[in-house]
Amino acid sequence: MEEENNFEEINEIEETAKVSEVGTLVGIFIEPGKTFQSMIKNPKFLIAGVLILLFVSVFQVALTKKIGFKNIVKAEMSANPFIQEEQKKEMTEQQSTPVFEYVRYGVIPIVIAISFLIGGLIYWLAGNAMGGSMTFMRGISVWVYASFAPAVISLVANFLVLFLKNVEDIDPSSVQKGLIQANPSAFIDGKSMPVLGTLLGSIDLFQIWGLVLAAIGLKVMGSLSTVSAWSIVIILALVGICFKVVGALLSGVQN
Repeated sequence: MEEENNFEEINEIEETAKVSEVGTLVGIFIEPGKTFQSMIKNPKFLIAGVLILLFVSVFQVALTKKIGFKNIVKAEMSANPFIQEEQKKEMTEQQSTPVFEYVRYGVIPIVIAISFLIGGLIYWLAGNAMGGSMTFMRGISVWVYASFAPAVISLVANFLVLFLKNVEDIDPSSVQKGLIQANPSAFIDGKSMPVLGTLLGSIDLFQIWGLVLAAIGLKVMGSLSTVSAWSIVIILALVGICFKVVGALLSGVQN
């Protein structure tokens, strides 16, 4: 009986291992556990990572073209408490050129790609520290795929709002956080209460979805217990929230 169970488990692993990377893009929405299971032997993250970079880049270009790059720079300068008022206008003019605009377009995918590498490294080290069998490639796969599903739905929603909303109704100072606020911070004035706004902004449906996927991925691909996987996810989330709150406290701007 035990041999039959082991045989079934081996067959299941072999079947899931045959899932293509395109299949994992759909599977992460429907059956995340089986999707991560299929990537244990052959971690996959390239297509999902490239799609995230592409979607985010296209959205940033569309958003900038609709609002105007100068308006975005002006809003960012106005919200920066570390720049003197007489310098803000001069710096806005200096940084509103096409060169700075195109540099920003190029920096965004680079920053995201670096975050994938750092995230994979963190999951690799944390997973092994918790007694799991995580590898660097598995760590990147968990990080990217835990980000992929929430990012796709969030960006689709943001694209819809971008095309349906009048430009006059879009606040240039808040566009970097997205046009869709799936958290309680939408009900308060984040400019007057930046710390509270940052805390409430952390209770975000898309972020919570990503945390759930990350916990599943760490458990499956790292051979971790549920408690260990969730411990990693929660600790990292709390550290991130602390950095954001401290930033909001020092700058006076909601993060």
